[in-house]
Amino acid sequence: MLIKDYVQEIREVINSCSLVTFFSITSDERTENRGFIVGEISFIDGSILYWREFVNVKTKIHRGMYADQYMTTSKKMTQN
Repeated sequence: MLIKDYVQEIREVINSCSLVTFFSITSDERTENRGFIVGEISFIDGSILYWREFVNVKTKIHRGMYADQYMTTSKKMTQN
């Protein structure tokens, strides 16, 4: 799989979710199979999910790094 195809799959999944009001994805393609992806997803309840990952998709999806932060409507941040 190519990194650009992986990013497109993410876009399609998020775009198909009726709970999403806005999203943005930025990708830095390091090679055709590796990249750093950053995203923001806003939901209808006003909450926001920020996420980022460094991924290698050459033979399978391998996340070398993944992090996310979820901000509730009351602007409280949670981290995983």
